[in-house]
Amino acid sequence: MITVNVILAFSSGDSVQVSLPIGATVREAASRVSAPSASQYRVNGSPANGSTTLGNGDTLLISAGKVDAG
Repeated sequence: MITVNVILAFSSGDSVQVSLPIGATVREAASRVSAPSASQYRVNGSPANGSTTLGNGDTLLISAGKVDAG
């Protein structure tokens, strides 16, 4: 199992920890936190997509719209 820190920028802005199987993708993490289907993603500050593989300790930012460049 891996633990990913997920920032819910699409709703409350809160941060939650999600446990996922090794090899899990951004799509799996987004589904676990009920993110909207049109969400945008950043992993550790870099743009990502639904098929991006997550690693233990990664930070996933999920935004409902366009993700800021910063």
